[in-house]
Amino acid sequence: MAGLSVYKYAVKFAWNDMLSRKVRATLTVFSIAVGIATLVALMSITLGMRTQVESMLSEALGLAVILSGKTAIEVPVSLVPVVKNIPGVIDAYPVIEHMATIEKAMQPVFVRGVPPDKLLDAFPMLEVKEGRIFQGEEKAILITPRLAERLGLDIGDIVEISPGTVGASGEKYEIIGVVKLGISIGDFIIMPLSKAQELYNRPGYASAIIIKVASRDTIKPLADALREMFPGARIMEPEQIAKQIERIMNVINATLLSIGSISLVVAALSVMNTITMVVRERIREIGILKALGAQRRHVLAIFMSEALLLSIIGGIIGIIMGISGAHAVAEALVHFIGLKLSPVIDLLTLAEGMIIAILVGSIASFHPAWKGANIRPVEALRYE
Repeated sequence: MAGLSVYKYAVKFAWNDMLSRKVRATLTVFSIAVGIATLVALMSITLGMRTQVESMLSEALGLAVILSGKTAIEVPVSLVPVVKNIPGVIDAYPVIEHMATIEKAMQPVFVRGVPPDKLLDAFPMLEVKEGRIFQGEEKAILITPRLAERLGLDIGDIVEISPGTVGASGEKYEIIGVVKLGISIGDFIIMPLSKAQELYNRPGYASAIIIKVASRDTIKPLADALREMFPGARIMEPEQIAKQIERIMNVINATLLSIGSISLVVAALSVMNTITMVVRERIREIGILKALGAQRRHVLAIFMSEALLLSIIGGIIGIIMGISGAHAVAEALVHFIGLKLSPVIDLLTLAEGMIIAILVGSIASFHPAWKGANIRPVEALRYE
């Protein structure tokens, strides 16, 4: 038998077998499609998340070094003028970052106190949805849309915020604005720095000092100089923060892909079962083909062709489902937690999805196909 004609026959045989058993073929294709769709959606979402986090980090920090203490609020604000006098520093300002409790809330919220004139520097992606931003050191707060929706808060409402647990005495503040902070997750409250110091009873202190530098080349020398000047302080460079975020994203990515791999195991078992059934149903045909001169590799090609066709069709459908699923998840995140996330669909992700589909089908089908290819003609022709 000519090699090319055998392989053409193998593909035709596989296609006809799929058409003659549409339900079984459809279920197998669907199992592959679900596995590939899960992986493509997860890879697109995590890639989009990584891209947006890196973008947010770049915009939020830019050319900046963070000087913080070992506890929550222990950095003296008096260090700001000292830091500003260091060569290469173009600006520096203190911030407070801590947890608090807001009335009606069932869980802590994150409070960030910033100088009003540095608000847009601290939150470069800030977008005012309602109301306004600070006009001086007023006793007012800005909240995120999710917090406003969850607690039914609106512009002009007076709320009590306490620095401790529920029931502790706190201070009353007026809500003057509802703002979006990019892709920040969770409930946020922003207030003027001086009011945050009053809330936590830490006048003259901050959680950290944000230090802006003139160029990227000065970041490392500045960080080294700060470590010498303030041995007990924690000095964070943008690259260190980026590496920490990278490690976190890698853990998230690995966890999600591990979960998604379960569906690939199901797909592999489905393909293996399908090819096993095809081999059992076609034993007499195997005997006839071998009696006519077909070799082992020719019979193997017939069954592997069916697995390949199932994998390719399942991979294509899975990629389409994965793209749609990624966008559906992104819309759900916006609706339920206010997280705006844009999945990144690139050719590499799609190619990986198709390659994985083909590999899963090929590996899962090889054993039953190999057993079928090794059946002796006499045994095959006597099979009923």
